[in-house]
Amino acid sequence: QDGVEQEKIHMFSAAFGLNVPSEGSPKPFPMPPMHHERRRASKALQKIHWTTVAEERLQNSIWASNSNADDDIEDCEIEKLESLFSASPVNKASGVGRKQSTAKNNNAKKPSSLIDPKRANNIAISLAQFRAFSNFDDLCQAVASLDGEHLNIEKLQNMQLLLPKPEELNKLKHFVGQSDSLGRAEKFFLSVMKIPLFPAKLAAFKYSLQFDEQAESLTSSLRLLGEACGEVIASTKLATILKRLLAIGNIMNESAGKPKAAGVTLDSLIKTAKKKGSDGKTTVLDHLINTAMNNKLDFVEFWSDMPTVRDAMRLNLDDFRLLLRECESGAQSVSRTIEKEKSEAECQGGSSGKDTFTEFLHKLQPFLKRALIEIEKIKKLFGDVEKKVQLLCSFFAEDFKTCKASTIFGVLLEFSRLVDKSKEQYHRKVKAAKRRESMAKNR
Repeated sequence: QDGVEQEKIHMFSAAFGLNVPSEGSPKPFPMPPMHHERRRASKALQKIHWTTVAEERLQNSIWASNSNADDDIEDCEIEKLESLFSASPVNKASGVGRKQSTAKNNNAKKPSSLIDPKRANNIAISLAQFRAFSNFDDLCQAVASLDGEHLNIEKLQNMQLLLPKPEELNKLKHFVGQSDSLGRAEKFFLSVMKIPLFPAKLAAFKYSLQFDEQAESLTSSLRLLGEACGEVIASTKLATILKRLLAIGNIMNESAGKPKAAGVTLDSLIKTAKKKGSDGKTTVLDHLINTAMNNKLDFVEFWSDMPTVRDAMRLNLDDFRLLLRECESGAQSVSRTIEKEKSEAECQGGSSGKDTFTEFLHKLQPFLKRALIEIEKIKKLFGDVEKKVQLLCSFFAEDFKTCKASTIFGVLLEFSRLVDKSKEQYHRKVKAAKRRESMAKNR
């Protein structure tokens, strides 16, 4: 054993399983614990972005027995990881310049984002429509001064969708870095924050731009509806043909033992007109039109008395009532904004932003005065038209609360088409009779 101490030989043999000591052999000294050197890569590798598990949650989990997992990684595997996942890009023989350029671009500092990345990207895309402005401060200043040179209703509506939410404003208020490091969405938000009452001013600006068109449309529609109601009520031809239809229906019902009706509902008029005779073809309206045409009665041309009814078919008084309320609500909102702006201007005193306050009030106050006068005119017109619609419903013995003018117009249009169909059949029969008469004379 070459002079090596017996105790050391036993320790070496026990450690590597070369010798199992016999019963009489002296007991070897216990082996000290072996400290495995932690395996490390020889170069920096790419980072893994993961979320670690808290220590108190490791027990009874799959990770509880993972303490020696590093020992299963062989050196050759570490070398493979180094070749595949090196932190620095591997330069290839070809395209070196392009790869280096790409690496530089990737290492370029990206703008900081304080809001949801997807929302920030969508806002940045939408902000492209305001490229006429050199920066977002100018854009917001144009809104605050009601400058419509590069802004229209559509752009203002889109801008309302881009305004920051309360939680986003809160993040920006606590931001202490440089604004140049922020993205386009955050820079826009910062510009918005510089203008007091910006959302209210934006809404007031949009309202001022769209008011005239809305008021004109509402006024013309109300007038058209009122005119159509008046035409129907004033048409003696319509009243004559409907009364004649009622009379024919009463004759038919009385013969069947039913009492005479003083009047019928709108849907009953159509049913009566479509009632077919025993031949399965001729309707009550066909009979009425044949009689009228033979006697040259002009009530069959009742539709010519109502030239605006077709255009008024889709007009609804309830829709106009809602639009009128929106106009009033918008004017009230503008009035509140003006009062807040006055208070803000007083608080600012002689600050640099006073000109903006003055310009906003100088433009918006005269508009509001004019808008309120126009709204009062529309309200009066609405009341007049509402009375005409009530008269129209009463004219047909319908309940104003449940019956709409558009419903009555729809029934009249259908009735006019049935009349036209009966007139066409009458003319075909007349032509056929003339041909038969001509043929008889030629024989």
